Amino acid sequence: MSSEKQGALSGNLPKLYGLCLIAFVNSATYGFDGSLMSGINAMPQYLSYFGLSDTGVLTGFIISIYQIGFIVSPFFAGPFADKYGRRAGMGFGSGIHRWCCPRCDQYDSRSVHVSVGTQASSISISLLLLFFALSVSRFILGCGICFASAAAPSWVAEISHPTYRGTITGVYNTFWYVGNILATWTLYPCSYLESEISFRLPVSFFGLIVVSSVWFMPESPRWLINNGKSEEALKILVHFHGDDDPDSELVKLEFEEMVEAASKTKESLYDYRPLFADRQNSYRSWLLIAAAVFGQMSGNAVISYFMPQMLKQAGITDTHMQLLLNAINSLISFAAAVTGDSLVDGVGRRNLLLVHGSRNPGSAVAVLFIYLFGIVFSFGWTPMQVLYPVEIVPYKNRAKGMGLNNLLVNICGFYSSYFTPIAMGSIGWRFYFVYIAWDLMEVFVIWKFFVETKGRTLEELDAIFDSADPVKESLKPVARDVVDYTAVDVKAKQ
Repeated sequence: MSSEKQGALSGNLPKLYGLCLIAFVNSATYGFDGSLMSGINAMPQYLSYFGLSDTGVLTGFIISIYQIGFIVSPFFAGPFADKYGRRAGMGFGSGIHRWCCPRCDQYDSRSVHVSVGTQASSISISLLLLFFALSVSRFILGCGICFASAAAPSWVAEISHPTYRGTITGVYNTFWYVGNILATWTLYPCSYLESEISFRLPVSFFGLIVVSSVWFMPESPRWLINNGKSEEALKILVHFHGDDDPDSELVKLEFEEMVEAASKTKESLYDYRPLFADRQNSYRSWLLIAAAVFGQMSGNAVISYFMPQMLKQAGITDTHMQLLLNAINSLISFAAAVTGDSLVDGVGRRNLLLVHGSRNPGSAVAVLFIYLFGIVFSFGWTPMQVLYPVEIVPYKNRAKGMGLNNLLVNICGFYSSYFTPIAMGSIGWRFYFVYIAWDLMEVFVIWKFFVETKGRTLEELDAIFDSADPVKESLKPVARDVVDYTAVDVKAKQ
Protein backbone atom coordinates (compact mmCIF):
# COMPACT_ATOMS: atom_id res chain seq x y z
CA MET A 1 0.00 0.00 0.00
CA SER A 2 1.38 3.40 -0.95
CA SER A 3 0.17 6.87 -0.23
CA GLU A 4 0.99 10.47 -1.01
CA LYS A 5 0.05 13.69 0.65
CA GLN A 6 -0.16 17.21 -0.71
CA GLY A 7 -0.75 20.21 1.49
CA ALA A 8 -2.97 23.12 0.49
CA LEU A 9 0.05 25.28 -0.36
CA SER A 10 2.45 22.62 -1.59
CA GLY A 11 3.70 21.90 -5.08
CA ASN A 12 1.94 23.72 -7.91
CA LEU A 13 -1.33 24.33 -6.05
CA PRO A 14 -0.56 28.02 -5.31
CA LYS A 15 -0.09 28.51 -9.05
CA LEU A 16 -3.47 26.88 -9.64
CA TYR A 17 -5.08 29.17 -7.07
CA GLY A 18 -3.63 32.17 -8.90
CA LEU A 19 -5.23 30.98 -12.13
CA CYS A 20 -8.51 30.44 -10.29
CA LEU A 21 -8.46 34.13 -9.39
CA ILE A 22 -9.06 34.92 -13.06
CA ALA A 23 -12.18 32.76 -12.98
CA PHE A 24 -13.25 34.37 -9.70
CA VAL A 25 -13.23 37.77 -11.44
CA ASN A 26 -16.30 36.60 -13.37
CA SER A 27 -18.17 36.39 -10.08
CA ALA A 28 -16.85 39.79 -9.00
CA THR A 29 -18.16 41.19 -12.30
CA TYR A 30 -21.60 39.83 -11.50
CA GLY A 31 -21.44 41.31 -8.02
CA PHE A 32 -20.34 44.72 -9.26
CA ASP A 33 -22.92 45.07 -12.01
CA GLY A 34 -25.65 43.48 -9.92
CA SER A 35 -25.04 45.92 -7.05
CA LEU A 36 -24.47 49.09 -9.03
CA MET A 37 -28.10 49.96 -9.71
CA SER A 38 -29.02 49.50 -6.05
CA GLY A 39 -26.89 52.50 -5.11
CA ILE A 40 -27.48 54.52 -8.26
CA ASN A 41 -31.22 54.18 -7.75
CA ALA A 42 -30.84 56.06 -4.45
CA MET A 43 -29.02 59.02 -6.04
CA PRO A 44 -31.14 62.16 -6.54
CA GLN A 45 -28.85 63.07 -9.44
CA TYR A 46 -29.83 59.90 -11.30
CA LEU A 47 -33.52 60.05 -10.41
CA SER A 48 -33.87 63.69 -11.48
CA TYR A 49 -31.83 63.16 -14.64
CA PHE A 50 -34.21 60.45 -15.87
CA GLY A 51 -37.33 61.77 -14.13
CA LEU A 52 -37.72 58.59 -12.08
CA SER A 53 -38.70 57.65 -8.53
CA ASP A 54 -36.83 55.12 -6.43
CA THR A 55 -39.79 52.71 -6.51
CA GLY A 56 -42.44 51.87 -9.07
CA VAL A 57 -42.90 50.06 -12.37
CA LEU A 58 -40.36 51.98 -14.47
CA THR A 59 -37.65 51.63 -11.84
CA GLY A 60 -38.40 47.92 -11.65
CA PHE A 61 -38.02 47.63 -15.43
CA ILE A 62 -34.64 49.39 -15.55
CA ILE A 63 -33.23 47.20 -12.80
CA SER A 64 -34.80 43.94 -14.01
CA ILE A 65 -33.78 44.30 -17.68
CA TYR A 66 -30.38 43.00 -16.52
CA GLN A 67 -32.02 39.73 -15.48
CA ILE A 68 -33.89 39.49 -18.78
CA GLY A 69 -30.49 39.28 -20.51
CA PHE A 70 -29.70 36.34 -18.27
CA ILE A 71 -33.06 34.72 -18.93
CA VAL A 72 -32.68 34.61 -22.72
CA SER A 73 -29.06 33.40 -22.74
CA PRO A 74 -28.72 30.16 -20.71
CA PHE A 75 -29.86 27.82 -23.46
CA PHE A 76 -26.96 29.08 -25.59
CA ALA A 77 -24.39 29.65 -22.83
CA GLY A 78 -24.24 26.02 -21.65
CA PRO A 79 -23.85 24.44 -25.11
CA PHE A 80 -21.27 27.10 -26.01
CA ALA A 81 -19.09 26.11 -23.04
CA ASP A 82 -19.54 22.42 -23.88
CA LYS A 83 -18.56 22.84 -27.53
CA TYR A 84 -15.81 25.44 -27.39
CA GLY A 85 -14.51 24.96 -23.85
CA ARG A 86 -14.77 26.59 -20.47
CA ARG A 87 -12.14 29.19 -21.31
CA ALA A 88 -13.98 30.22 -24.46
CA GLY A 89 -17.19 30.66 -22.48
CA MET A 90 -15.46 32.94 -20.00
CA GLY A 91 -13.65 34.87 -22.73
CA PHE A 92 -16.73 35.35 -24.90
CA GLY A 93 -18.95 36.46 -22.03
CA SER A 94 -16.33 38.84 -20.66
CA GLY A 95 -15.74 40.25 -24.13
CA ILE A 96 -19.42 41.13 -24.42
CA HIS A 97 -19.30 42.69 -20.97
CA ARG A 98 -16.23 44.79 -21.81
CA TRP A 99 -17.77 46.00 -25.06
CA CYS A 100 -21.11 47.17 -23.70
CA CYS A 101 -20.01 48.67 -20.34
CA PRO A 102 -19.31 52.16 -21.70
CA ARG A 103 -22.17 52.22 -24.21
CA CYS A 104 -24.55 54.35 -22.18
CA ASP A 105 -21.91 57.11 -21.99
CA GLN A 106 -22.09 57.56 -25.78
CA TYR A 107 -25.01 59.99 -25.49
CA ASP A 108 -25.03 63.40 -23.87
CA SER A 109 -28.15 65.23 -22.78
CA ARG A 110 -26.86 68.49 -24.30
CA SER A 111 -26.34 67.07 -27.78
CA VAL A 112 -29.92 67.14 -29.07
CA HIS A 113 -33.04 68.61 -27.55
CA VAL A 114 -36.36 68.83 -29.34
CA SER A 115 -39.51 69.98 -27.55
CA VAL A 116 -42.91 68.84 -28.71
CA GLY A 117 -46.47 69.14 -27.47
CA THR A 118 -47.84 71.80 -25.12
CA GLN A 119 -46.00 74.15 -22.82
CA ALA A 120 -46.58 71.70 -19.96
CA SER A 121 -44.71 68.84 -21.61
CA SER A 122 -41.57 68.30 -23.61
CA ILE A 123 -39.54 65.31 -24.70
CA SER A 124 -35.78 65.29 -24.94
CA ILE A 125 -34.80 63.04 -27.82
CA SER A 126 -31.31 62.66 -26.40
CA LEU A 127 -32.78 61.65 -23.04
CA LEU A 128 -34.81 58.94 -24.73
CA LEU A 129 -31.69 57.75 -26.54
CA LEU A 130 -29.75 57.68 -23.29
CA PHE A 131 -32.55 55.85 -21.52
CA PHE A 132 -32.66 53.35 -24.40
CA ALA A 133 -28.87 52.94 -24.32
CA LEU A 134 -28.96 52.31 -20.58
CA SER A 135 -31.64 49.65 -20.94
CA VAL A 136 -30.02 47.91 -23.92
CA SER A 137 -26.59 47.99 -22.28
CA ARG A 138 -27.91 46.39 -19.12
CA PHE A 139 -29.67 43.74 -21.21
CA ILE A 140 -26.47 42.88 -23.12
CA LEU A 141 -24.48 42.93 -19.86
CA GLY A 142 -26.81 40.24 -18.55
CA CYS A 143 -26.28 38.14 -21.70
CA GLY A 144 -22.50 38.38 -21.46
CA ILE A 145 -22.27 37.58 -17.77
CA CYS A 146 -24.57 34.59 -18.32
CA PHE A 147 -22.05 33.05 -20.76
CA ALA A 148 -19.20 33.64 -18.31
CA SER A 149 -21.22 32.35 -15.34
CA ALA A 150 -22.07 29.10 -17.11
CA ALA A 151 -18.41 28.37 -17.83
CA ALA A 152 -16.38 29.80 -14.93
CA PRO A 153 -17.71 27.79 -11.95
CA SER A 154 -17.60 24.59 -14.03
CA TRP A 155 -13.94 25.28 -14.82
CA VAL A 156 -13.12 25.90 -11.15
CA ALA A 157 -14.84 22.72 -9.93
CA GLU A 158 -13.40 20.56 -12.71
CA ILE A 159 -9.78 21.62 -12.29
CA SER A 160 -9.61 21.98 -8.50
CA HIS A 161 -7.70 19.48 -6.41
CA PRO A 162 -10.29 17.04 -4.95
CA THR A 163 -9.22 17.72 -1.35
CA TYR A 164 -9.83 21.45 -1.67
CA ARG A 165 -12.56 21.51 -4.33
CA GLY A 166 -15.29 22.52 -1.88
CA THR A 167 -13.38 25.47 -0.46
CA ILE A 168 -12.03 26.72 -3.80
CA THR A 169 -15.35 26.43 -5.62
CA GLY A 170 -17.08 28.12 -2.69
CA VAL A 171 -14.62 31.02 -2.95
CA TYR A 172 -15.92 31.60 -6.48
CA ASN A 173 -19.27 32.90 -5.28
CA THR A 174 -17.82 34.80 -2.33
CA PHE A 175 -16.09 36.96 -4.95
CA TRP A 176 -19.55 38.31 -5.72
CA TYR A 177 -18.98 40.41 -2.63
CA VAL A 178 -15.65 41.66 -3.96
CA GLY A 179 -17.56 43.25 -6.82
CA ASN A 180 -20.30 44.30 -4.42
CA ILE A 181 -17.77 46.01 -2.14
CA LEU A 182 -16.11 47.85 -5.02
CA ALA A 183 -19.50 48.99 -6.32
CA THR A 184 -20.88 50.22 -3.00
CA TRP A 185 -17.67 51.94 -1.92
CA THR A 186 -17.35 53.61 -5.33
CA LEU A 187 -20.93 54.87 -5.22
CA TYR A 188 -20.61 56.38 -1.73
CA PRO A 189 -18.02 59.06 -2.62
CA CYS A 190 -19.62 59.55 -6.05
CA SER A 191 -22.88 60.47 -4.32
CA TYR A 192 -21.27 63.76 -3.24
CA LEU A 193 -20.77 64.80 -6.87
CA GLU A 194 -23.56 67.11 -7.96
CA SER A 195 -23.63 66.42 -11.69
CA GLU A 196 -24.57 63.39 -13.77
CA ILE A 197 -20.96 62.18 -13.48
CA SER A 198 -22.00 60.83 -10.06
CA PHE A 199 -23.79 57.87 -11.68
CA ARG A 200 -21.84 57.74 -14.96
CA LEU A 201 -18.41 57.39 -13.35
CA PRO A 202 -18.74 53.92 -11.75
CA VAL A 203 -17.91 51.56 -14.63
CA SER A 204 -16.70 47.97 -14.34
CA PHE A 205 -13.47 46.97 -16.05
CA PHE A 206 -13.54 43.39 -14.79
CA GLY A 207 -14.42 42.09 -18.25
CA LEU A 208 -11.12 43.42 -19.62
CA ILE A 209 -9.20 41.49 -16.96
CA VAL A 210 -10.81 38.18 -17.88
CA VAL A 211 -10.83 38.54 -21.65
CA SER A 212 -7.10 39.40 -21.65
CA SER A 213 -6.05 36.70 -19.16
CA VAL A 214 -8.28 33.68 -19.72
CA TRP A 215 -6.15 32.33 -22.57
CA PHE A 216 -3.24 31.83 -20.18
CA MET A 217 -5.36 29.41 -18.13
CA PRO A 218 -5.29 25.65 -18.76
CA GLU A 219 -8.50 24.15 -20.08
CA SER A 220 -10.65 21.96 -17.85
CA PRO A 221 -9.18 18.42 -17.81
CA ARG A 222 -12.66 16.93 -17.91
CA TRP A 223 -13.56 18.98 -20.99
CA LEU A 224 -10.34 17.91 -22.68
CA ILE A 225 -11.00 14.22 -21.99
CA ASN A 226 -14.55 14.53 -23.28
CA ASN A 227 -13.21 16.12 -26.46
CA GLY A 228 -10.54 13.58 -27.33
CA LYS A 229 -7.58 15.36 -25.73
CA SER A 230 -6.77 12.95 -22.93
CA GLU A 231 -3.00 13.41 -23.11
CA GLU A 232 -3.28 17.16 -22.60
CA ALA A 233 -5.67 16.59 -19.71
CA LEU A 234 -3.27 14.14 -18.07
CA LYS A 235 -0.41 16.65 -18.32
CA ILE A 236 -2.53 19.26 -16.53
CA LEU A 237 -3.48 16.85 -13.77
CA VAL A 238 0.13 15.72 -13.33
CA HIS A 239 1.34 19.31 -13.12
CA PHE A 240 -1.24 20.69 -10.70
CA HIS A 241 -2.47 17.67 -8.72
CA GLY A 242 0.61 15.46 -8.90
CA ASP A 243 3.32 18.08 -8.47
CA ASP A 244 4.83 17.05 -11.84
CA ASP A 245 5.08 13.40 -10.79
CA PRO A 246 3.76 11.22 -13.66
CA ASP A 247 3.51 8.28 -11.24
CA SER A 248 1.22 10.12 -8.83
CA GLU A 249 -1.35 7.64 -7.52
CA LEU A 250 -3.90 10.39 -7.00
CA VAL A 251 -3.59 11.55 -10.61
CA LYS A 252 -3.94 7.99 -11.89
CA LEU A 253 -7.10 7.54 -9.86
CA GLU A 254 -8.58 10.86 -10.98
CA PHE A 255 -7.72 10.24 -14.62
CA GLU A 256 -9.26 6.77 -14.62
CA GLU A 257 -12.48 8.10 -13.09
CA MET A 258 -12.68 10.93 -15.63
CA VAL A 259 -12.06 8.63 -18.60
CA GLU A 260 -14.67 6.17 -17.33
CA ALA A 261 -17.22 8.96 -16.91
CA ALA A 262 -16.42 10.32 -20.39
CA SER A 263 -16.96 6.89 -21.97
CA LYS A 264 -20.68 7.12 -21.26
CA THR A 265 -23.00 8.08 -24.09
CA LYS A 266 -22.65 11.70 -25.12
CA GLU A 267 -25.73 13.78 -25.74
CA SER A 268 -26.53 16.54 -28.21
CA LEU A 269 -25.22 19.94 -27.17
CA TYR A 270 -28.66 21.48 -27.34
CA ASP A 271 -30.61 18.57 -25.90
CA TYR A 272 -31.64 19.40 -22.34
CA ARG A 273 -33.68 16.22 -21.87
CA PRO A 274 -30.75 14.35 -20.25
CA LEU A 275 -31.18 16.61 -17.22
CA PHE A 276 -34.36 14.63 -16.51
CA ALA A 277 -33.60 11.42 -18.44
CA ASP A 278 -33.83 9.03 -15.48
CA ARG A 279 -34.37 8.96 -11.73
CA GLN A 280 -30.76 9.84 -10.88
CA ASN A 281 -30.54 12.83 -13.21
CA SER A 282 -34.02 14.02 -12.29
CA TYR A 283 -33.11 14.02 -8.59
CA ARG A 284 -29.94 15.96 -9.34
CA SER A 285 -31.78 18.47 -11.50
CA TRP A 286 -34.56 19.06 -8.99
CA LEU A 287 -31.93 19.74 -6.33
CA LEU A 288 -30.29 22.21 -8.71
CA ILE A 289 -33.64 23.91 -9.29
CA ALA A 290 -34.34 24.12 -5.56
CA ALA A 291 -30.87 25.51 -4.82
CA ALA A 292 -31.20 28.13 -7.57
CA VAL A 293 -34.62 29.29 -6.40
CA PHE A 294 -33.85 29.19 -2.67
CA GLY A 295 -30.61 31.09 -3.20
CA GLN A 296 -32.50 34.01 -4.74
CA MET A 297 -35.93 34.01 -3.12
CA SER A 298 -34.94 34.02 0.55
CA GLY A 299 -35.08 37.80 0.86
CA ASN A 300 -31.48 38.44 -0.12
CA ALA A 301 -32.40 39.98 -3.48
CA VAL A 302 -34.48 42.61 -1.73
CA ILE A 303 -31.40 43.78 0.17
CA SER A 304 -29.11 43.46 -2.85
CA TYR A 305 -31.25 45.70 -5.04
CA PHE A 306 -33.22 47.86 -2.62
CA MET A 307 -31.34 48.25 0.65
CA PRO A 308 -31.37 52.08 0.41
CA GLN A 309 -35.16 51.98 0.01
CA MET A 310 -35.41 49.62 3.00
CA LEU A 311 -33.36 52.05 5.05
CA LYS A 312 -35.62 54.86 3.90
CA GLN A 313 -38.63 52.95 5.22
CA ALA A 314 -36.72 52.49 8.48
CA GLY A 315 -36.48 56.27 8.83
CA ILE A 316 -33.00 56.86 7.35
CA THR A 317 -33.70 59.37 4.60
CA ASP A 318 -30.24 60.86 3.98
CA THR A 319 -28.91 59.45 0.69
CA HIS A 320 -25.26 59.56 1.78
CA MET A 321 -26.04 57.64 4.97
CA GLN A 322 -28.06 55.07 3.00
CA LEU A 323 -25.14 54.46 0.64
CA LEU A 324 -22.64 54.32 3.52
CA LEU A 325 -24.70 51.73 5.41
CA ASN A 326 -25.10 49.78 2.18
CA ALA A 327 -21.31 49.80 1.71
CA ILE A 328 -20.70 48.66 5.29
CA ASN A 329 -23.17 45.82 4.79
CA SER A 330 -21.14 44.57 1.82
CA LEU A 331 -18.02 44.28 4.00
CA ILE A 332 -19.86 42.46 6.79
CA SER A 333 -21.53 40.05 4.36
CA PHE A 334 -18.21 39.33 2.63
CA ALA A 335 -16.60 38.43 5.96
CA ALA A 336 -19.50 36.09 6.74
CA ALA A 337 -19.28 34.49 3.29
CA VAL A 338 -15.55 33.82 3.64
CA THR A 339 -16.14 32.30 7.09
CA GLY A 340 -18.85 30.05 5.73
CA ASP A 341 -16.68 29.00 2.80
CA SER A 342 -13.86 27.98 5.15
CA LEU A 343 -16.26 25.48 6.77
CA VAL A 344 -17.81 23.81 3.70
CA ASP A 345 -15.58 20.74 3.92
CA GLY A 346 -15.60 20.52 7.70
CA VAL A 347 -19.20 21.27 8.56
CA GLY A 348 -20.67 20.02 5.30
CA ARG A 349 -22.94 21.49 2.65
CA ARG A 350 -26.27 20.50 4.23
CA ASN A 351 -25.48 21.98 7.64
CA LEU A 352 -24.44 25.31 6.16
CA LEU A 353 -27.59 25.48 4.07
CA LEU A 354 -29.73 24.70 7.11
CA VAL A 355 -28.12 27.57 9.04
CA HIS A 356 -29.78 30.12 6.78
CA GLY A 357 -33.24 29.29 8.13
CA SER A 358 -32.48 30.98 11.43
CA ARG A 359 -32.75 34.51 10.06
CA ASN A 360 -35.78 36.75 10.52
CA PRO A 361 -36.47 38.83 7.40
CA GLY A 362 -39.65 40.22 8.89
CA SER A 363 -37.54 42.35 11.26
CA ALA A 364 -35.49 43.84 8.45
CA VAL A 365 -37.00 47.32 9.04
CA ALA A 366 -34.14 48.01 11.45
CA VAL A 367 -30.52 48.39 10.35
CA LEU A 368 -29.30 45.83 12.88
CA PHE A 369 -31.55 43.11 11.50
CA ILE A 370 -30.63 43.98 7.93
CA TYR A 371 -27.01 43.37 8.87
CA LEU A 372 -27.84 40.16 10.75
CA PHE A 373 -29.77 38.93 7.74
CA GLY A 374 -26.78 39.59 5.49
CA ILE A 375 -24.41 37.80 7.89
CA VAL A 376 -26.50 34.65 8.21
CA PHE A 377 -27.40 34.46 4.53
CA SER A 378 -23.82 35.06 3.39
CA PHE A 379 -22.50 32.50 5.88
CA GLY A 380 -24.91 29.76 4.85
CA TRP A 381 -25.85 30.40 1.24
CA THR A 382 -23.21 32.47 -0.56
CA PRO A 383 -20.56 29.71 -0.82
CA MET A 384 -23.27 27.20 -1.74
CA GLN A 385 -24.98 29.08 -4.56
CA VAL A 386 -22.39 27.91 -7.09
CA LEU A 387 -20.63 25.09 -5.23
CA TYR A 388 -23.70 22.92 -4.65
CA PRO A 389 -25.23 23.06 -8.16
CA VAL A 390 -21.90 22.49 -9.88
CA GLU A 391 -21.17 19.45 -7.69
CA ILE A 392 -24.49 17.63 -7.97
CA VAL A 393 -24.71 17.71 -11.78
CA PRO A 394 -22.54 15.19 -13.69
CA TYR A 395 -20.02 16.36 -16.28
CA LYS A 396 -22.16 15.61 -19.34
CA ASN A 397 -24.90 17.88 -17.98
CA ARG A 398 -22.78 20.35 -15.99
CA ALA A 399 -22.54 23.31 -18.37
CA LYS A 400 -26.18 22.94 -19.40
CA GLY A 401 -27.12 22.48 -15.75
CA MET A 402 -25.32 25.70 -14.83
CA GLY A 403 -27.11 27.36 -17.73
CA LEU A 404 -30.41 26.18 -16.26
CA ASN A 405 -29.21 27.37 -12.85
CA ASN A 406 -28.49 30.83 -14.27
CA LEU A 407 -31.89 30.89 -15.98
CA LEU A 408 -33.72 30.15 -12.73
CA VAL A 409 -31.55 32.45 -10.65
CA ASN A 410 -32.35 35.32 -12.94
CA ILE A 411 -36.03 34.56 -13.34
CA CYS A 412 -36.15 34.86 -9.57
CA GLY A 413 -33.92 37.93 -9.77
CA PHE A 414 -36.27 39.45 -12.32
CA TYR A 415 -39.21 38.82 -10.03
CA SER A 416 -37.40 40.40 -7.09
CA SER A 417 -36.05 43.40 -8.98
CA TYR A 418 -39.28 44.14 -10.87
CA PHE A 419 -41.99 43.42 -8.33
CA THR A 420 -40.18 44.40 -5.12
CA PRO A 421 -40.22 48.17 -5.79
CA ILE A 422 -43.91 47.89 -6.69
CA ALA A 423 -44.69 45.95 -3.50
CA MET A 424 -42.54 48.22 -1.34
CA GLY A 425 -44.32 51.23 -2.77
CA SER A 426 -47.74 49.66 -2.11
CA ILE A 427 -47.55 47.76 1.19
CA GLY A 428 -44.17 48.76 2.60
CA TRP A 429 -42.59 46.63 5.32
CA ARG A 430 -45.49 44.12 5.32
CA PHE A 431 -43.98 42.68 2.17
CA TYR A 432 -41.18 41.12 4.26
CA PHE A 433 -43.55 38.72 6.01
CA VAL A 434 -43.83 36.73 2.79
CA TYR A 435 -40.25 35.59 3.30
CA ILE A 436 -40.81 34.24 6.81
CA ALA A 437 -43.11 31.46 5.61
CA TRP A 438 -40.95 30.87 2.55
CA ASP A 439 -37.75 30.43 4.56
CA LEU A 440 -39.38 27.93 6.90
CA MET A 441 -40.42 25.89 3.86
CA GLU A 442 -36.83 26.05 2.56
CA VAL A 443 -35.44 24.56 5.78
CA PHE A 444 -37.77 21.56 5.53
CA VAL A 445 -36.93 20.88 1.87
CA ILE A 446 -33.17 21.10 2.50
CA TRP A 447 -33.39 18.76 5.49
CA LYS A 448 -35.58 16.26 3.65
CA PHE A 449 -34.04 16.14 0.17
CA PHE A 450 -30.60 17.78 -0.06
CA VAL A 451 -27.70 15.31 -0.16
CA GLU A 452 -24.26 15.85 1.40
CA THR A 453 -21.43 16.05 -1.15
CA LYS A 454 -18.33 16.69 0.96
CA GLY A 455 -15.46 14.22 0.92
CA ARG A 456 -16.12 12.71 -2.54
CA THR A 457 -14.84 13.31 -6.03
CA LEU A 458 -17.34 14.57 -8.58
CA GLU A 459 -17.45 11.11 -10.17
CA GLU A 460 -17.98 9.33 -6.83
CA LEU A 461 -21.24 11.22 -6.30
CA ASP A 462 -22.87 8.87 -8.83
CA ALA A 463 -23.10 6.19 -6.13
CA ILE A 464 -25.14 8.53 -3.91
CA PHE A 465 -27.72 9.29 -6.56
CA ASP A 466 -27.90 5.66 -7.68
CA SER A 467 -28.94 4.56 -4.18
CA ALA A 468 -32.54 4.06 -3.06
CA ASP A 469 -32.23 6.86 -0.48
CA PRO A 470 -29.68 9.46 -1.68
CA VAL A 471 -29.86 11.58 1.48
CA LYS A 472 -29.25 8.62 3.79
CA GLU A 473 -26.44 7.34 1.57
CA SER A 474 -24.76 10.75 1.48
CA LEU A 475 -24.74 11.00 5.29
CA LYS A 476 -22.83 7.75 5.73
CA PRO A 477 -19.20 8.26 6.82
CA VAL A 478 -16.79 8.56 3.90
CA ALA A 479 -14.14 5.85 3.77
CA ARG A 480 -11.37 8.45 3.89
CA ASP A 481 -11.09 11.77 5.67
CA VAL A 482 -11.78 14.68 3.36
CA VAL A 483 -8.81 16.68 4.66
CA ASP A 484 -6.53 13.73 3.88
CA TYR A 485 -7.90 12.81 0.47
CA THR A 486 -4.43 12.70 -1.04
CA ALA A 487 -3.54 9.78 1.19
CA VAL A 488 -4.86 7.55 -1.56
CA ASP A 489 -5.24 3.85 -0.91
CA VAL A 490 -4.91 2.65 -4.46
CA LYS A 491 -5.29 -1.03 -3.63
CA ALA A 492 -8.62 -0.35 -1.92
CA LYS A 493 -9.87 1.28 -5.10
CA GLN A 494 -8.84 -1.58 -7.36
